Amino acid sequence: MNKPKICLIGCGSIGANKPDNIDGPETEFSLTHAHELYNLYKAGKIEEPRIFDKNIKPLETAYEKWGFPCGKPDDRFDIYVIAVNTEHQYSLIKTLMNDNPKLLIVEKPFCLTYKEASEISEIALEKNIPIIVNYTRKFIPAFREIKNHLNGDVNKKIFNVVLRYNRGLKREACHAIDLFNYWFGEFIDGAVLTDGYDDFNKTDRTSSVYLKYEKCDSIFLCPIDGRDYCLFEIDILTSNGKISFKRYGNLIETYPLIEDDMYGNYKTTFTEPQIQITDLRLALKNLYSNALAVYYKKSKPVCTDVDALKVHEVLFSLLEGDYGKTRN
Repeated sequence: MNKPKICLIGCGSIGANKPDNIDGPETEFSLTHAHELYNLYKAGKIEEPRIFDKNIKPLETAYEKWGFPCGKPDDRFDIYVIAVNTEHQYSLIKTLMNDNPKLLIVEKPFCLTYKEASEISEIALEKNIPIIVNYTRKFIPAFREIKNHLNGDVNKKIFNVVLRYNRGLKREACHAIDLFNYWFGEFIDGAVLTDGYDDFNKTDRTSSVYLKYEKCDSIFLCPIDGRDYCLFEIDILTSNGKISFKRYGNLIETYPLIEDDMYGNYKTTFTEPQIQITDLRLALKNLYSNALAVYYKKSKPVCTDVDALKVHEVLFSLLEGDYGKTRN
């Protein structure tokens, strides 16, 4: 099979244009799709990528930064990378699927509503077009391995989980919901507890939320006002100790149980943690490694449109009502 021809559509922050000191041809880690495509092209693993944005200014900025030519309307590509605003994903993906690409890479949360995402997913299944959805942390092996850690001992209890987050339930907390779906089995119920903060988008508040899952019936999403500072941390309390995700998930701290040396007669987690560095900055590199393996039919997508649909189900239940009813 020939090296893939790839077109990146959308030259915003995640697509191509973070500040140069954060992400550019000379920085170590790929924090935009364009940067990882640049690395893959330089390594001879893909054909020269094309880029496109309906807005000329970000397109020109991306060209100056990465040197990729603009994709022509009549060009056909093996892989499309969809990094446009969520509200534009549905119509764009539907059009691109007429070209029968071999793979789509789509930014989360994968379309604006469950209805849109479900329709695209059905077409993809019919046409046998795999879809990778960029729920970033799913592409870090340590996050996937937590599932085995939590479920390996049948006697282990998961007491409760706390997520501290900001900048929107749909925009940011969706990352954690994708992980909860992966770690804790079937979603059962949930409720928005407070109105929360309007700290990023007026249509997507950062609220207190309760979730109940098959393997954990006490999960709480605790809002932090993103206008003060950014935070994404998860604590999981089990009968074997505590697991904490710090610095957006760049660190995993595991606190095993020890005998209490102050009051005695019971165990505690007051001990020095075992620290694992996950390095979230490798997520896009790992995503594209998975994408090439999918293209060459050597692997399946790590995070799929089906996974994204499950996130939509949870969000629909929280914001619209019983997700067993007709979804909007």
